[in-house]
Amino acid sequence: DLHRRRHSFPTRRSSDLVNKKGATWRLLPPATQASVSTQKAAIALMIEKTSVIKRPLLEKDGKIIALGFDETEYKKALK
Repeated sequence: DLHRRRHSFPTRRSSDLVNKKGATWRLLPPATQASVSTQKAAIALMIEKTSVIKRPLLEKDGKIIALGFDETEYKKALK
């Protein structure tokens, strides 16, 4: 549940979890896209449209260690 889990990514803004390159985001009305400027709005959007959540998300000990696929970042995170 994103509301309960938001504490597990304190070093990242919730808006960082929104995939703004995906088809779901591109199909959103411009007003909806513009409204995702706060943590509360980002969480509400991710609850309503789960396909907008950036994936994959790697978590270790309750903290996000990698978000989205980046081979270099994965190598560092999984050492």
